[in-house]
Amino acid sequence: MQIIKHRNSYHTNTKIFARKGLLSKELLKLIPSSNLSRWLKEPENKYIDYTLNDLIDEDIELFQNQNEFPSSKKLSRAYIQLLKGAYTIFDQIKDFNRVVKKNKDIIVNTIESIKNWIPVPEAIQLFRISRATYQNYKTQVLNKCEASYIFWCVKRYPQQLLNQEVLKIKEYFNNIDYKFWSKSSIYYMGLRNKDFNFCLATFYKYSNLLGINNGRHLQNKPEYSPLQSIKPNQTWCADITVFKTANGVKHYIHLLIDHYSRMILGWHIDLKPSPKAIKELLENALEELPKPTRIEFLTDGGIENVNTTVEEYIKSIEPNIIHNIAQKDIPSSNSMIEAVNKTLKYQYLYQSHIENTAQLDKALLEFIRNYIYIRPQHSLKGNTPFETYNGKTMSISHYNSHFEAQKQFRKEQNTKSSCKNVGINKKENQPQSKVN
Repeated sequence: MQIIKHRNSYHTNTKIFARKGLLSKELLKLIPSSNLSRWLKEPENKYIDYTLNDLIDEDIELFQNQNEFPSSKKLSRAYIQLLKGAYTIFDQIKDFNRVVKKNKDIIVNTIESIKNWIPVPEAIQLFRISRATYQNYKTQVLNKCEASYIFWCVKRYPQQLLNQEVLKIKEYFNNIDYKFWSKSSIYYMGLRNKDFNFCLATFYKYSNLLGINNGRHLQNKPEYSPLQSIKPNQTWCADITVFKTANGVKHYIHLLIDHYSRMILGWHIDLKPSPKAIKELLENALEELPKPTRIEFLTDGGIENVNTTVEEYIKSIEPNIIHNIAQKDIPSSNSMIEAVNKTLKYQYLYQSHIENTAQLDKALLEFIRNYIYIRPQHSLKGNTPFETYNGKTMSISHYNSHFEAQKQFRKEQNTKSSCKNVGINKKENQPQSKVN
């Protein structure tokens, strides 16, 4: 019987490694010399995807360099360390730029620890920041200035707020009267009192530096053409919102507001939606007007608004009131008064324990007074609704005329302050030489 010899087959990788001289001596002994000779003579393009050989050559060269040159191995480890530092941040990413800024300590400490192996200009590209931004971060992290409340060098950043200005921001946030106000309302109150001498963006910036992050929720808004009004008593809006007191009773709060000024013209609490309440709110508000005015009355299609009681009253005083249903008669929604309702509940009523109707009536009266007479609004350029409704123009110039004088004073005071970090790290501003 004839014995058939088994013929070995070799993986393509074995052939490639043989051509590159990477097979061990033990493995070479197991492969016939004729096979090795044939593999060495084969053309590069014999196998499909032979173009990957270039990539393999690069990896092999890197592998060989790491073994032959210890510095190359350290360089690889430095890159890995850099990536670990970056991925620690990247895992949190929602708003990349904000996260990078918040974690500047990690960025600076990571880059400084590897800069002998990876040049700073290359390392900062991973974090998508400029060299100037990195130098600012570095100054803030490594050269903390005791003369500054936030430890920024007062010589490098002479326009930063003075310590007493930062403390004044904290004082306003700690004021119980403003506990549930939005950041912008707190800012405009300080501006009106001439306690703040800086813009709203600076206020937001220092609020974040102080760790006060609540009260401002930015989000992408869909394209929308809201209802526009250009003067008081052009458009009035009515709506109801439901609030349940601690005793389990549902209350329907009816509101009537002026669209332009956000002024609350009237309110009523009932245990059910009430057409009579809407009619009386309109009637009382019209009586307060000095002269008859044509007004657009905007509501949704709720039963408290669309009924014979309200309809007959409006007909009796036409053409003084034109009733439009939001997103039916006009494309706009009733969002203005819905925003007031949201402020009422989430920034006032939900923050208190309200047991019953009597307590709700008292709390609502307190909210109304605070909202229309005391609390300034960003949308009104720092005015209160009462001021705007009664003719005060909406302009930030009413409140920021003292900015320039304070800006110059701030610069002079910071420049006079003692700072041990002046002149430090001048060499670090020079480009790093690349390690070969």
